[in-house]
Amino acid sequence: MSEESDTPVAEQSDTPLPEQGDQLLTPKQHGALIALLSELSIVKAAEKAGVGFSTLRGWLWLKEPEFRDAFSDACGRVVDATINQIQDSLSAALTTLGKDLASTDFEQRFRAACKLLEVGIQGITLGHLGRRIRALEEVA
Repeated sequence: MSEESDTPVAEQSDTPLPEQGDQLLTPKQHGALIALLSELSIVKAAEKAGVGFSTLRGWLWLKEPEFRDAFSDACGRVVDATINQIQDSLSAALTTLGKDLASTDFEQRFRAACKLLEVGIQGITLGHLGRRIRALEEVA
């Protein structure tokens, strides 16, 4: 669920919700899984799914590894879809910043330059960290 919006993340994207056959879940658990992805709280998800809060909490944290795994997989798909949407927008954002660099307004040029430097440095840093992590994983 999104912290910046009142709309659940699963409803903000074209993320496919889990299908009934994804895991070994009962129909009620499947409904609860979809409710968790589409509601802003566990309490609301439990109400929408027609199960008690304690039951839903138990499925998530205590008793049901299949449910926990299905929820984790579904959340992973939501995160992947969100990252894909961000990546799709990067080119347009860079184009806009590039145009801002050519502005006659000094402050606009300065902000664009600072943002491009900031994002560039972050990208380089993440690339270096990714390579270091892969190298460590290969050794381990």
